[in-house]
Amino acid sequence: MNYLLAKTTDLENRSRRDNLRIIGLSENYDEKKSLDTILQEIIKENCPDVIESEGKIGIERIHRTPSERNPKIKTPRNIVAKFQNYQIKEKILQAAKKKPFKYRGATIRITQDLAASTLKERRAWNMIF
Repeated sequence: MNYLLAKTTDLENRSRRDNLRIIGLSENYDEKKSLDTILQEIIKENCPDVIESEGKIGIERIHRTPSERNPKIKTPRNIVAKFQNYQIKEKILQAAKKKPFKYRGATIRITQDLAASTLKERRAWNMIF
């Protein structure tokens, strides 16, 4: 049974390989602009070298999670973006690790999108170290 759970988690993480999670972007930033356009602006502002070398960044999908907003929670919903190219996603992630990203003065975090079970296991390891 543990083998099957581990295998399922591994498959889920592999399917999220091209994804980045954007945390902290306000819900009401430029409602006229699409999330795709906003992400392009964030990348252009914070790591222009990726834009210069690649041109426009190919994004397959981008959306907020969860799909419905809970009125009890005041923090903005996370954004998940699936990139067409893994190497570009890695360049953006490396740039985000070097310095915090900003969008119109607000600090946002960019992290790897991982399965919930993987995040739970990592939190357990953080307590040890």
